[in-house]
Amino acid sequence: MPNFTLQECPLLKRSRLCLLKQVIVTGYVDDIMPYFDQASVFVAPFRIARGVQNKVLQAFACGIPVIASPMGAEGIRCENNQSILLADTGEEYIAHITDLINDPERRKSIIDNALSNIHQFYAWESVLEPLNNMLLDESDIIQRKSNQTL
Repeated sequence: MPNFTLQECPLLKRSRLCLLKQVIVTGYVDDIMPYFDQASVFVAPFRIARGVQNKVLQAFACGIPVIASPMGAEGIRCENNQSILLADTGEEYIAHITDLINDPERRKSIIDNALSNIHQFYAWESVLEPLNNMLLDESDIIQRKSNQTL
């Protein structure tokens, strides 16, 4: 059984998970990156989607496959079984975790698709492209008007 580190959930401090030797419950951490650097899977069983999207997108960008509740994936451009794995029950989470650990090709496919989504929809270049195009169009209009008045 793999080891797990769980963080940022006050309810976990009172959970039976704390009794398992394979599980470390950290609670809040100032910097999540050291944990991301060691992570094999990012599990996001969120039931309330407030600020969740940034955590999921950060995991995508760090090349960590994500297993999330449908609420955890809400508002994110992703496709189930392509760039993210969705789960509702403990059994589904366990099945997805086991699958990602035991099937390196599947894991790589999920990671690659998630990274592609980050570059296509969330990187500064892609996010700012419509604004850049609008400004270039506006600049062309101004230039044409300026040429007409000369």
